[in-house]
Amino acid sequence: MNTSESFDVSPLVEIYELDVDTYFLVIDTYLEEMPENLQTIEDAIAAGDPDALMKGAHKLKGSSLTLGVNGLGDICKELEHIGRSHSMDGAQAAWDKLCAEIDTAKTDLTCMHDSPPV
Repeated sequence: MNTSESFDVSPLVEIYELDVDTYFLVIDTYLEEMPENLQTIEDAIAAGDPDALMKGAHKLKGSSLTLGVNGLGDICKELEHIGRSHSMDGAQAAWDKLCAEIDTAKTDLTCMHDSPPV
């Protein structure tokens, strides 16, 4: 498997070893829900809504870290913290970092989907 340094394959390997169907389901669901989760964060930043930012970032953080998508998860932690502080300072910069990481996360998960651990 050729994945990025910010991706930890071990959570998905554990899921695969427990149940192959669940393995594919969690990857597919994450990739299907990613655009909506990202839109929620982007909308919160545009609206200057720290509560919506905190909630949206928390949701994407949880699913990202559960699947080992640590690069995205870590940036979502940062965004969640910004929202929790009730200040939007740094939100746009963190969003820009998140956008830069999206393709890497998609590539990593697609690689895992197309070449599951055996």
